[in-house]
Amino acid sequence: QRLTFQTLQNISSPTMTTFTMLLGIFSVILSLSNGSGNFTYPNELPSNPLVAASPLFQLVSPYLHEFETPQIIRMAAMHAPAFWNCMAVYHPTLLDALTNKRPSIVANEDTMRDYGTDETQLLCSIYAFLITYTYNIPESKPAVIIFLESYGLDPQHLEINDDVLSCSDDENENSCLQEIAENYGFVPEIMASIIAYQNINYLNNDGWNADGKIGTNGKQCTANCRAYGDTTNYKPCTKDPTRWQPMIEDNGKGFFYHYDHVVPHIGQTAKLRVLSREDLESRTAPNPEYDYDLETDLVID
Repeated sequence: QRLTFQTLQNISSPTMTTFTMLLGIFSVILSLSNGSGNFTYPNELPSNPLVAASPLFQLVSPYLHEFETPQIIRMAAMHAPAFWNCMAVYHPTLLDALTNKRPSIVANEDTMRDYGTDETQLLCSIYAFLITYTYNIPESKPAVIIFLESYGLDPQHLEINDDVLSCSDDENENSCLQEIAENYGFVPEIMASIIAYQNINYLNNDGWNADGKIGTNGKQCTANCRAYGDTTNYKPCTKDPTRWQPMIEDNGKGFFYHYDHVVPHIGQTAKLRVLSREDLESRTAPNPEYDYDLETDLVID
């Protein structure tokens, strides 16, 4: 059965894994047809789902494997809103994946009626997704450009539109962005640029310190800044064996090294997407009352 944006709108949560989302995009690509007016669509489309899936994994896999699991989860969670919000801006009732409210920028009723199609939402989602993707992983850009060109898409739209960027200096940013969208006729390329711009603003303030601009003291970093660096001066509790411990390894020749905790600060600083901070911190789990000596003996046996 053909996967369409209409069926995806019935999914309870807009957060999907990167691979699942991309597979959804390619499934929709297979159903595209030519458009009209200012909404034009490429003809270079895959005719075989297996052919479509191959460049998908070739594009994503070489770059994601270099990241630790928390960062991969973060990127997957942030790429999905780029995909989902391209449906919401062309739909009369769908909510923004980041705010759970109606999108601040939406197409007008005429555009929704005449062009709020799978094809429009698809083109928007591809560009919004890939702008966000190349922002997170800039070294992937040459491969992404090849990918776009192979399907008749325009690599110039990998950059956020200059008019959209100019709204960052406007006191009423949302009104500025809505005006830009109207001036461009709500075409998918401009809506993608606006959605990617909003997503990247969210990323820059999501508490992960992905750009490394905050130091371990919680203040602006001025030297030796590291992407995703700790902002809380976390120290492992080495005197408590039930707490996380840095694993120590060696090369058998006297060289020892240990692991650092990956993004330890996000438990305190990261923006929450489902629970409030109060709800999260009020939740407790019952003491499992493990018998560690017994469990150790069972493992040895």
